Formats: sequence, structure tokens, C-alpha cells
Amino acid sequence: MSIVGIDIGGTFTDLVGYQHGAIVTSKCSTVPADPTEGAALALRLAGCDVAAIDELLHGSTIAINTVLEKSGAKTALITTAGFRDVYAIGRGNRPDAFNLFFHRPRPLVPRELTFEVAERMTGSRRLRSAFSILMPTPRTKPRPAPCCDAISPRCS
Repeated sequence: MSIVGIDIGGTFTDLVGYQHGAIVTSKCSTVPADPTEGAALALRLAGCDVAAIDELLHGSTIAINTVLEKSGAKTALITTAGFRDVYAIGRGNRPDAFNLFFHRPRPLVPRELTFEVAERMTGSRRLRSAFSILMPTPRTKPRPAPCCDAISPRCS
């Protein structure tokens, strides 16, 4: 049995695992331009037999830091027509129900970068009607898509 866990952080990439009856560890610098390079180096430094790994667990502190620091790519969100505001509304509950001064955090993707596509899936995940990316729905007006660095699809 071989299990390896790798956490890619903003400064270091850490590895801990159990392989061939022994605990293996390593720590190396993260490569911000390509975090997979740091993960590959951590595997080599720990002497991991990659082909023998049964389970690879991945943590991404660098992703959490990006969200907390709001330093990520300018991202658009594509959602099913009629569900544009579900992301911003959230579950509709208030974590601090009796706090009159409570404000929800701003969504990571602003509304003006949230787009609807006309498509529908059945409950069994079959396509009922095909979609057309960034085509305006009857409720939206045609407009050019703003420049984004990334697009995040949301399954509704």
C-alpha cells in the first residue's frame, strides 16, 4: 500500500507519505510559474516510486492563499440560464442571524462577469437541450464579453 500527500504552498511544497512500509517526507521550494514542478521535485526528493502510488492526496495552500488575498486571475462564471444569481445569494441563510450589521462577503466572481447559457440537464445528467456558450438568453441583452483570464463553469 502506498499513500502520498502533497501540499503546494506559496513558498514551499511539502510531501508526506507511506510507501513500501516506510514513512517518506520531503520539502522543497514551490515554483510559482508551474507548481507541478515543485510537486515533481518533492516526489523525487522523497524517493517515491510514482508508479507504485495507490492514492495521491493533494492540498493546495497556494489556492487558499490566492482566494484570501484576492490575487487570482480575473475570472468569469458561466451558469445555466435562470441561475445567474444563485452563486451570489448562496444558501439564503445568514450565518449570524441576529447581527443587524452582518454583511455577506462579496462573491469571488462579480455579477457583471457571470453569464448564463441556455441549456438544460435532466435529473439523470442527460442533456435535454444543447447549450450555446455566451449566447444571450431571452432575459439578457447581447453584449461583448469582458476580458477575463479564466472561466469557471458551474453545474446547476
